[in-house]
Amino acid sequence: MNGYRRLKIVVLAAVIAIVLALFGAGAFLFLQSRGVDHYYSAGNAKLDKALAGLDKALDDLARVRIGKDPEALGRAARRIGRRIPAARADLSAAEKDFNRMRKTAFTSWEAKTAVLLSNGAREARAGTRDLGAGLNRLGAIAKTLVKVEEATDRFNEAFILTNGAVTAGNEDKFSEAKKAAAEADRLFAEAQKLLTEANRIIGDKNLAALIPAVSKGREWATGAEKMADAGAAKQFDAYNELVKESNKLSEEVAVVGRARVLADPRGWFNAKIDEINDSMAGHFDKADRLREKALKLWEKNT
Repeated sequence: MNGYRRLKIVVLAAVIAIVLALFGAGAFLFLQSRGVDHYYSAGNAKLDKALAGLDKALDDLARVRIGKDPEALGRAARRIGRRIPAARADLSAAEKDFNRMRKTAFTSWEAKTAVLLSNGAREARAGTRDLGAGLNRLGAIAKTLVKVEEATDRFNEAFILTNGAVTAGNEDKFSEAKKAAAEADRLFAEAQKLLTEANRIIGDKNLAALIPAVSKGREWATGAEKMADAGAAKQFDAYNELVKESNKLSEEVAVVGRARVLADPRGWFNAKIDEINDSMAGHFDKADRLREKALKLWEKNT
């Protein structure tokens, strides 16, 4: 009888141990699942908050207009940039939540969801770095635009004056031709100086290429002045040779004037802004794709 009682106690203890083990495993899985859910929800809430702030910043940036005052554009950039630190902090916090979710994950799909979300938050954070750097450059680009537009005005005026000097020389108005050519040379030199100053601000390869190219304009204007001197002195052979050189230079200077920086300064400016947007958009687009994959994987398994 006592042996039977002991056997019952042993069996009962074994059953209780199994039940407790199953309960413990269930409790672990329940708590683990709740932990994954918590980090998933917390991380996505912070990610949504960050993206909402960035959307407002991008909307503000889209409304920025180019004015005469470059400082106004710089102020707008600083105002928009104030949204970035909070967004970056939320993205960092979201990334930490997703990393905790990965460590807490019990299944492979939970871990994969966490990795996708973490990588997406990291890409979005890289986008905020590009946005901040672009906003910092915006004021400098605007200052450059002012100088480029002034250079364009000088270049165009010099081109017209040089053409006028050649025409005046051909009409034997040598004094008028020489005066116009000298003024054109001065304006070409001013254009070159303004482009040099603009390039010092942002260091643009297209600007840098134009600086020596504008020297062709100065050569053309100087040649027109020499034509006037040769014509006034009735040195016809020399005059005719200078005409040939002038025709060649006029074509080369026209090509310089058709360069986008000089022909369309505002278009050139917008292209610089597009460079900022493209760099930033690349990160945000990748972040969106990663998050979309994560959400689909989560919905499929829950």
